[in-house]
Amino acid sequence: MEGQQTDPSVNARAVRLQDGLRRLTLAIVEGLQQQLSPYQIDAVEYTILGICLATGPTTIKDLQSMVPIDYTQISRTTSRLEDKGLMAKAHLADDRRIVRVEVTEKGRELMPDLMQSALKFYKGLVGDISQAELAECTAVMQKLSAPGDSAECGNAQ
Repeated sequence: MEGQQTDPSVNARAVRLQDGLRRLTLAIVEGLQQQLSPYQIDAVEYTILGICLATGPTTIKDLQSMVPIDYTQISRTTSRLEDKGLMAKAHLADDRRIVRVEVTEKGRELMPDLMQSALKFYKGLVGDISQAELAECTAVMQKLSAPGDSAECGNAQ
């Protein structure tokens, strides 16, 4: 709607929210990277390994629908995991453009250690936050990430 005035306090809150989410994301990724570094695994590799372990053999295209990462980065990440012997890639016989990925035995054996390490990080991250605060935070994040009309967002009070 042209000419519609936006409440300055809403803009300020939106900027603070965006900055807070950016800082939280960086803290989580950097902390997880540091925790997983002894295994020479980064946060994206860990995420993709975990998803592939949970879903079983899948395609890179299907992975793209499960993680907010572009196809090219997922492809590069799965190639790094393949180079490390943690994941196997294969082209489908009936359509060579489609790449199927799955966790190798070596990857399955490493995942419990990676998950323990990640859990240790996450427990430290939320250690001094109460259950009520975590529940409230989760509820707010679910509202923020729920699909809705983006036009409504500008009209929030």
